[in-house]
Amino acid sequence: MVSNLSVGLICFYQRWISPRKGFHCAYRVFHKESSCSEFLKCLCRERGFFFALRASRPRFRACRVASLEMRQRSLMVSKMNEEPEQNEGKSPEERLEFARKRDQARSESQKTKQNKESEHPSAWSNACDFLGCGLGVCDLFEACGALGACA
Repeated sequence: MVSNLSVGLICFYQRWISPRKGFHCAYRVFHKESSCSEFLKCLCRERGFFFALRASRPRFRACRVASLEMRQRSLMVSKMNEEPEQNEGKSPEERLEFARKRDQARSESQKTKQNKESEHPSAWSNACDFLGCGLGVCDLFEACGALGACA
């Protein structure tokens, strides 16, 4: 009964909500496989709700990783196109290497800034640490990006 209800809710989500949110499942786009909702719907039908619930956590993590990877690639391409004067006459590999070195320098600068901020942390600097839920709820919200502080 719970499985049938969950399949119905997923179907409702796929039919009425997902098409209107403006983006596709990152896992589906990146891996060219079924979306997370389709994956969980099939698991609910075949193995039951509780099995699907346990399987959702690693799937949402993989979806988050796919999303971050696609975002990183998109940024690299846009950065390569942003700086034509530095990249003029260079091969795509040389432009990519230039962008990587620049990003590495920015990342090191950001880490230094974060280290300074960590000396005086705000109580709300990381919602998951502050809440201390220990139930994995924060991980689920992190997977979908709902809690920006956890990401």
